[in-house]
Amino acid sequence: MNSSDVQEQNASQGVERSINMAEIALRGSSTLIDIQLATLRNVAQVQARSAALFGLPDCSELFNATDKLVKTQLSAATDQLLSSTRQISQALSETQRQLGRVFQRGTTQLAEEVRKGVEEVGQRTRQSMQEFTDIAERQAKEVEGGMEGAKGGNGDMRGRESEETKKAAAQPRKS
Repeated sequence: MNSSDVQEQNASQGVERSINMAEIALRGSSTLIDIQLATLRNVAQVQARSAALFGLPDCSELFNATDKLVKTQLSAATDQLLSSTRQISQALSETQRQLGRVFQRGTTQLAEEVRKGVEEVGQRTRQSMQEFTDIAERQAKEVEGGMEGAKGGNGDMRGRESEETKKAAAQPRKS
């Protein structure tokens, strides 16, 4: 298992724990609401029976039917909410895994492109250095050749000067 798998597993366990805690809280809240509704039903039944003592119709059984319907609806809503929460959690976890894979692929491709770029820059640098070395060697040879010619006699230099003078004289002058 690599580190991303361990992180994924830890994140998944954390989400599962959160959902379990939410389920406990929702079921506890549902139970408290049931208790409160039962208390309200009992108080309403007592009030209805008290009213029946004074000659009003006894409608205390109406509260029993309503209580069962509310309990059923509340239980169904709680179960649906928990089911939806689990499905959303699973979808988010899968999306997170897919995004992690996409980022991992992108990072791998980027690293490969950077590596190729660095290799290319290194190769160009080596070529430039080789060209620089070749130019320096040529210039060093030319300088050495010029030094040897100057040591060999100034007549060679004077000969070049006279040739340049002849060429300059042969060119027509502009007025």
